[in-house]
Amino acid sequence: MNILFRLAYLLGLPALAILFLAVDFWPRFGPPDFRYTGSDPSSTVLNLGIPIAHFIYDERVSPSFIWGPLAKYLLLAELFAFLGVIISLKLAAHFMLSRPSRPIPKA
Repeated sequence: MNILFRLAYLLGLPALAILFLAVDFWPRFGPPDFRYTGSDPSSTVLNLGIPIAHFIYDERVSPSFIWGPLAKYLLLAELFAFLGVIISLKLAAHFMLSRPSRPIPKA
């Protein structure tokens, strides 16, 4: 059982982190997905995020990196999800490994 938990840590957690990064920063070019000060729908910007942009990079305005209206809530939800996975893996490992092993009864 110990090997399964190690595999979950070594493969599962980095895969979850990569998935969250892809959701947050997947680039798409096009008009801005949300309005911000200085936005011009006719100009192409870098929309970061799937399925809607959570961040926009526009080099013509200052600051160039603009947060979307829901970006902070998404980042908090991802942080809690990531911590929840880590805590549940630790609790599962604790309960599975600290259980006293019972001898197999002989028939």
